[in-house]
Amino acid sequence: MVHIAINSACNNNCSYCFRHSTYEQQSHILEFDEILQLFEWSKGADMMGISGGEPTLHPDCLRICQESCKRFRTFFYTNLTCKQSLLEELCALDMIWLVNTNTRKELKQNFESNLQYLVNMPYKRYMTFGITLTGNLSEDIGYIENLLRIGRTYPRAISYYRIAFATPFHDKKFRLVNFDKSILYLYKKMDEQKSNIPVIYDCCVNSCQLSKDVMLKVLQDFRTTEFMHRCLPARVDILADRSVNFCASHPASIFSKVKDYRHFVNWIQCEKWIGHIVANYMKKHQYYCKTVKNCKNKNCPGACFALTSSLVEQDKDKPKIITKLQNIRRNINELIN
Repeated sequence: MVHIAINSACNNNCSYCFRHSTYEQQSHILEFDEILQLFEWSKGADMMGISGGEPTLHPDCLRICQESCKRFRTFFYTNLTCKQSLLEELCALDMIWLVNTNTRKELKQNFESNLQYLVNMPYKRYMTFGITLTGNLSEDIGYIENLLRIGRTYPRAISYYRIAFATPFHDKKFRLVNFDKSILYLYKKMDEQKSNIPVIYDCCVNSCQLSKDVMLKVLQDFRTTEFMHRCLPARVDILADRSVNFCASHPASIFSKVKDYRHFVNWIQCEKWIGHIVANYMKKHQYYCKTVKNCKNKNCPGACFALTSSLVEQDKDKPKIITKLQNIRRNINELIN
C-alpha cells in the first residue's frame, strides 16, 4: 500500500496527533502535477491512501481523488468537515472512507450537516467512523459517547466503528498507558444500546496496554471484526514534505537518511528499503511483553516500535552483564517457541 499525505494543514486539533510538530506548522502541500507523478511512481500498488493533515483543505482534493480512483482502490481519511458541495462530489467516487469523529467544537455543525447528507444520499458507501483513544478516561468517554451517538442517530451512514490507540511515541516520550477502563466503558455502552455495529481495532501495536482479561473480552466479542496486533507489512508513507515514513509508531530517526521519496525509482524499491530498515531494527531490538515490568498480558505477540525504542534506551543505562543475560534468555525463548 502507498499512503500519501497530500497536505500537512489541518483544521482539527486532536491532542494525540503526531502531526503536532514543525511539519504541520510549515504547511507543506504536494501540488496536483506532482501527485500525478506520484501515482505513476506508485503504479502497481494494490491500494492508495489519501490523507493530510485534512485532505479536503487541499485545493485540488477532488481532482486528486478522481485520479486516484481511476488507478487504485482508494482509502480516504477525513474529519468530514468540508463544504457539502465538495462532499457530494467526493461521495460520487468509489472510495473507502475512514472518518475521524474526534471533532473540535467549532467544526461540529459542519460535521453534523455532512452526516445528515450521508444518511440521505441515494447510494451507500463503505464508511468507517472512528476514534483514537488517549488513555485519559474523561477525554475518552467524550469520544466514545460521541461515536456511539453517531451510530445510534445515523446508523445508515456507518459500516464499522474503528478504534485506535494513541501511540505513546507521538509525544516523543514513551510511557505505557492502560486502555482497560476506556475499552470496558465502550463495550458497556454498546451493550446498553444493543449495538451490533462491527468494530475494527486499528493501529493497536500497543496492545500490551490492555490487560489479559480485557484483551480476551475484545477478541471474543461477536462485534469485533478485526484486531490488528502488529503493524501491517511495510507501508510506503509519503508525507507532504516528500519525506518517507512508516506509520507513526517508530523512532523517526531510523528513516532519517532519506528525506525525499524521489530518491527511489518507484514505490516497490521504497517498500523494500522500508522493509529492510524495519526488519533490521526489530531483529536487533525485538523484546516481548514479559520484559516490561509487571506486564500481565500474555496475548500480545510482540512489541511495537515505540516500546522497543524505549527499552533500547533503558538498556544503555544497565550494566552490560544484565543486557547479555536478557539476550541469552530471549534467544532461548525464541528457540523454544
